Amino acid sequence: MWFKNINAYQVKNLQITPEQLQEKIAIHSFVPCRPDEESQVGWVSPFGDRNDVLVHGASGAMIFCMKTEEKKVPAAVINEKVNEIIEDLKEKDPTMKKVKKDVKQRIAEQVKQELLPNAFAKIDRLMAYIDSKENMLIVNTSSQAKAERLISLLRASLSEDVAFTPILVNDNPSVKMSEWLLEGTTPSELIVGERCQLKDQEDSGTIRYSKHDLDDSKLRQYLESGKVISEMEFEVESKHKFLINEEFVIKGIKFLDLLKDEARESGADSREAQFDADFAIMVGSFRELIDYLITSFGGVAIAEEEQEE
Repeated sequence: MWFKNINAYQVKNLQITPEQLQEKIAIHSFVPCRPDEESQVGWVSPFGDRNDVLVHGASGAMIFCMKTEEKKVPAAVINEKVNEIIEDLKEKDPTMKKVKKDVKQRIAEQVKQELLPNAFAKIDRLMAYIDSKENMLIVNTSSQAKAERLISLLRASLSEDVAFTPILVNDNPSVKMSEWLLEGTTPSELIVGERCQLKDQEDSGTIRYSKHDLDDSKLRQYLESGKVISEMEFEVESKHKFLINEEFVIKGIKFLDLLKDEARESGADSREAQFDADFAIMVGSFRELIDYLITSFGGVAIAEEEQEE
């Protein structure tokens, strides 16, 4: 259950209890693909597929899980079969010299549908929670595409005028992190780690540092020449170690001894009770972490439409 990523969104126009959310998302519960379907997406229990509880609430937050199933027939397999069919057609009709593009496409689609029932299915689960106290949605992925897919399903389930907006900060993360390293002005509670990635603002070239002291003269030379930090590792208060990227997404989170000890000492006597305790600890620690990082990067940026209001 422990999230490895924080992809944070502001939530507006949503007042809902765990019971109400359970009722709404149940309409879009996960249903496996039929033999002729390529993909399916829906909600499952954060406790596992055999549990009927789709939403778990604790500490003013509600956790839920999206499940996707995707079946892919490799293009090479389809093309091989299509070529065989075309060769058979040419043998039956020697006057046929070339197959039209639309005919070839229809054959390819037919082949795909024939192979789809036996295609390998890729299963993915993505957890997220709504923090009602902070009016935030936290999605456990660094991928914007996956986060947006979950939000799309959530909007469809809620059927309300709910707004989910990525949390942006006033200080550009790349510029700010580069400034911290160059000037030695990293906030006192942020311990710089041993990993970072630099990018050139004029081309797509990147330089990666791993298990390396970032107080490095060569690294500073890169920054002085115009390169910027696109992601960097930090540690905070012996609770979390993580990377922050240029989009203010927190990724690769590791929970350190202070939080692990708190979870072990929770006194939980069942799997569900331990889940509840772990979730409460995680939510509380994330609230502190997100608030501190937002402050460190100049506060939440206000959208233009909000400024006009």
